Amino acid sequence: MGDLYRADMGLMEIIALLFYRKKCPNCKSKLRHINNMMFKKRGSTVINSVNHYGDIYSVKFSYRCDKYDKEIQLLDLTKSK
Repeated sequence: MGDLYRADMGLMEIIALLFYRKKCPNCKSKLRHINNMMFKKRGSTVINSVNHYGDIYSVKFSYRCDKYDKEIQLLDLTKSK
């Protein structure tokens, strides 16, 4: 039994996570990475034809600008170019 983490991301969010600079669109300062984890349920799920049982969490990746105290989503980084 172990914890399972699932991140639902679209193609543009994956591209932003891997390739875009993590700078604030407003002040251009470096952003701090934060993970928002939300407990979904306890149960079983199948991954690659293997049955897993445990707590299932949904993970959302975002960034925070400490200067403006504002949370910035991955898609907001793609609009800042």
